[in-house]
Amino acid sequence: MTFYLPGRPVPLVDWHLDAKHRPAYLAYRITGSSFDLGLIAFSATLPTLLLALPAGVLIERMDKRKIVIAMQVIEMVQAFLLAFLALTGHIQVWHLIILSFVLGAASAIEITARQAMLIELVGKPNPAQRHSSAIGLSTTWHA
Repeated sequence: MTFYLPGRPVPLVDWHLDAKHRPAYLAYRITGSSFDLGLIAFSATLPTLLLALPAGVLIERMDKRKIVIAMQVIEMVQAFLLAFLALTGHIQVWHLIILSFVLGAASAIEITARQAMLIELVGKPNPAQRHSSAIGLSTTWHA
């Protein structure tokens, strides 16, 4: 827990920039179209709708820490690919749609695994108190 709390703010800020602002800003700069902006936002959000519940079922049977690490590696690769395409000038709207979908899918799984892992990190005083403490810690970072 002592390593979890101090290390949480930086990836959270980066995730908000990646998921919401960078791809949308690039799409608007490339096309000037608000439709493309909405399409990218939709492609980033759709995986949460499709994957969050099934991922929760699978995550309960697997090592949550390894899942969180694997999903963060996928998010890192996605960010490097986005940066490479943007810096070389080869970025197109379809790249942004696919990369936003990949980030949304990885984030949906990672957030689900992280929240399930957080309950295990809090400790085991009694089931009701443990659950409420974990939820409180999780929502503190998203407030």
